[in-house]
Amino acid sequence: MAVYVIFALLIIANVVSEVVDQISGHAAEYAKDLEQVTAKLVSTPREQQQESAKTWISKDPPPLPWNSFLSSLGVYGFFCVIGTLFFVNYPGENKTVLQGVYMSVITLSTVGFGAVTPVTEGGKVFGAFWMLFGSAALVGVVGSFSSLCIMAKQREEWDPAAEAQEKRDALMRFPEELDGYSFMKFGLSAQHKMLSSTEFATLEKAFRHLGPAVDGTIGKEDARRFLDLAEGD
Repeated sequence: MAVYVIFALLIIANVVSEVVDQISGHAAEYAKDLEQVTAKLVSTPREQQQESAKTWISKDPPPLPWNSFLSSLGVYGFFCVIGTLFFVNYPGENKTVLQGVYMSVITLSTVGFGAVTPVTEGGKVFGAFWMLFGSAALVGVVGSFSSLCIMAKQREEWDPAAEAQEKRDALMRFPEELDGYSFMKFGLSAQHKMLSSTEFATLEKAFRHLGPAVDGTIGKEDARRFLDLAEGD
């Protein structure tokens, strides 16, 4: 039953990851279509684009976050072991090893059938805090397993040619000579994909509306006012 509950939770996490993947996939497709409509490509020869992109285009699919999943699973297992040792060895609880394992897994999976419960005051006090931290560890397991499923799905759909072309297209949007700002923009949008070109355009438009001085700077209070308006929206 304990093993059954663990696998059932992982199946639920897989279903959740599929739903999230579907939603994020539709959002990514819409964002890509919008970017293709609004982006203006700089006219540079195709051969030069390919040579420039060779050093930073990834040839490998995105790695699976096994370390994160195994770490969170190890933390959850640690709390299961702690609970088993306590309820087997604490005076008055009188539980066998199998009862301790069963109670630990069922309790920390938040199922709680109630077949095996603490019977001493010390066991109840320990269980209150043990369940709190152990359930938090379970959340980490479910979250990391969901991330693992989503990344595995992305690996299945990963197309190195499409990714290479996407990065070449991103490279084409930048001028031949990059200043500090352009290089930062390049890194955030093209390489790390932290901000889209639409979001950059929105920030640049907001900066122009704040009325920069002759030297191209704005005051700290103007920047704070923009952040206040953004948080209000």
